[in-house]
Amino acid sequence: MAAEKRSIENPATPLTPTELLKWLEGYTSDAALGVSPAKALRVPAFAAAVEFYSSAAASLPLEVYRRASDGDIVQKSGRMVSLLQGQVNDDLSTFDWLECGIIDMLSRPRGRFLSYIERGDNGTPINIFPMLARHTMVSREHGRIVYDYSPDNRSQSKRYDQADVIDICWRSDDLNLTASTPYESLRMTIGLAVALRNYAASYFKNGGLPPMQLVGNFKTEGGMERAQADMSEAVRKVAETGSQVLPVPLQHELKELGYNPKDGLLIEAEKYCVIEIARGFRLPPVFLQDLTDATYTNTEQQDLHLVKHSLRPFLSKIEAELNLKLFPRRTLGRKTHYVRFNMDNILRGDFITRMKGHQHAVNAGVYSPDDAAETEGFPRAGGLASQRHIQGATRPIDQPFDPKQAVRSEPDNPEDQHDAE
Repeated sequence: MAAEKRSIENPATPLTPTELLKWLEGYTSDAALGVSPAKALRVPAFAAAVEFYSSAAASLPLEVYRRASDGDIVQKSGRMVSLLQGQVNDDLSTFDWLECGIIDMLSRPRGRFLSYIERGDNGTPINIFPMLARHTMVSREHGRIVYDYSPDNRSQSKRYDQADVIDICWRSDDLNLTASTPYESLRMTIGLAVALRNYAASYFKNGGLPPMQLVGNFKTEGGMERAQADMSEAVRKVAETGSQVLPVPLQHELKELGYNPKDGLLIEAEKYCVIEIARGFRLPPVFLQDLTDATYTNTEQQDLHLVKHSLRPFLSKIEAELNLKLFPRRTLGRKTHYVRFNMDNILRGDFITRMKGHQHAVNAGVYSPDDAAETEGFPRAGGLASQRHIQGATRPIDQPFDPKQAVRSEPDNPEDQHDAE
């Protein structure tokens, strides 16, 4: 008889096919709580982090640009724009495609954001179809990665080439053969969070009364059972009526079992879980609604930290994969087309900051007034508004200043005319 194989990490767990399947679908924490993707998404902090990344990326416009031969960059229109800004196929919008793909990537073991690119006769993408990572086997043959996809895990799998599959990972290992996700790195913290919520729910189940022990001189087993029944009924009435009086038999004593939430540091432990989940997602805790140490100043700095060190690298990873798979590589020179998230949309709810930014851009000659109007969704005025302007005092550094060419402004107040002269 062959010896039974056991897990090195936990010798109590046999390595049978059933146990292996459980290991692939979910983990078991030290608290003996099965941690699955469904349970993980019921932890508010974990769900908030996943929803933040998925909704933030899906809500930002994906814009397509083309580099002209003279170096000018123009915004492109056409089939590719409709794919990345409207709908990736006849049944799925671009927003839902990005949101669902990122949720699958962040909240599951072996999570990846996978999609198949359907191309036309000339190789141009015409549709994008999502693929579930849990139904996809990733392997390498002859130096290239191939994807064997079985939509329902029962039908025969279909093989896709690496060039036709959009593959985005939170963190990849072995040159994209395996992927690591926040779900995997945070599974112990998730198990602790679930245990804390279960403990709190059980504690308050009986009106906040903890488990108790009745101590007394019980001479018979029947007397002990009657005393237990009487005390259970008394505790039930106290919980229902809200009375503050609990009758205790003479020469008997009630003792609390375990720890109450305050003595067990329940609140502190839940805060610890929030901070750990925020660290695993590279998010400032304030974005998981932890305002314990938040002030106006450090919240503003965390907002900048979010864009620079959390959201920008995540979006750059998506941009790099889309540029690699959607546009062909030229034999000479760089690619003429590329996609980029418009992160200006993050300030959509901050009207004053947007207007100040437009003002500085127009005054510096970066935008024309029409460019700023179009960014805000207003119609272009045309004429001089379509040209870039710059203040008259600004000149090339190698040219001397000519006072005759300087623009002189008239004073607003007629009484100041004498001072101006």
